[in-house]
Amino acid sequence: MEETLEITGHKQFYEAELPAMLALDPDDVKLPTIPIEEFVYESENLYSTATRYFTELTKYGLTQEMLDTLLSRARALREAQAIWTSKYNALQEKIKLWDDASKECGKLQERLNKTFRFALRKEPRLLKRAKEIGKSSNDRDMIQDLQDYCALGKEYPDYFTAINFNTEEFADIDKKALEYGRLYSDAISQKNKQHDYKDIRDRAFTILNNLVRDIRDYGRFAFYKDDNIKKLFVSEYHKRHRNKGKEDPDEKKPTTPPKE
Repeated sequence: MEETLEITGHKQFYEAELPAMLALDPDDVKLPTIPIEEFVYESENLYSTATRYFTELTKYGLTQEMLDTLLSRARALREAQAIWTSKYNALQEKIKLWDDASKECGKLQERLNKTFRFALRKEPRLLKRAKEIGKSSNDRDMIQDLQDYCALGKEYPDYFTAINFNTEEFADIDKKALEYGRLYSDAISQKNKQHDYKDIRDRAFTILNNLVRDIRDYGRFAFYKDDNIKKLFVSEYHKRHRNKGKEDPDEKKPTTPPKE
């Protein structure tokens, strides 16, 4: 991926946590289950809460390194989200160029399909070739159809002049097909880049989420007798949005001290 531009002022944290993001197995990458900005806010609040009760939490294995990493990953996620949002908007403009052009391309392909079937209707061998060309199933094939129609039309121009089709148009369609091909390739490239930036954002969320859940486990275990403190180690977002009748996973009580 290309060099990252600093967007939120947290580039140093993003770069520090990038190895941990990339080390994740693809199957372990999770999609965000909470708005990113709210999750970052909750993570920073968790850092403050865990720092306040740090002495008690250290009795069960919580370390300062875990809290420092928590803050670092929260800031890395904020940067990853900002990068993805910024890049998405820029790349989307290029993708739209092909979205618009594909409609025009589709109409042109349909017109040629009808024209060739009519012009070659009395020539079974050539008609069969024309029908084979018109079996496109995706955008790439649709563009290739234009070029194949033009090649066939240039090879047998008399059948088209007979129906008053301007055969000089084949050259123009060839040029259009090349332009459509360029726009299509650009769109695919931009979509792949969008996926890459989103994947990094999801990885940033995953490594932070894993640590947040771990630290919350420490807090709920250490203060399981004190509801006022224990509730500080529960996601406010999930409390508000949990499904009726379903237990919030963040509120499950650990039965043994969490491990590092």
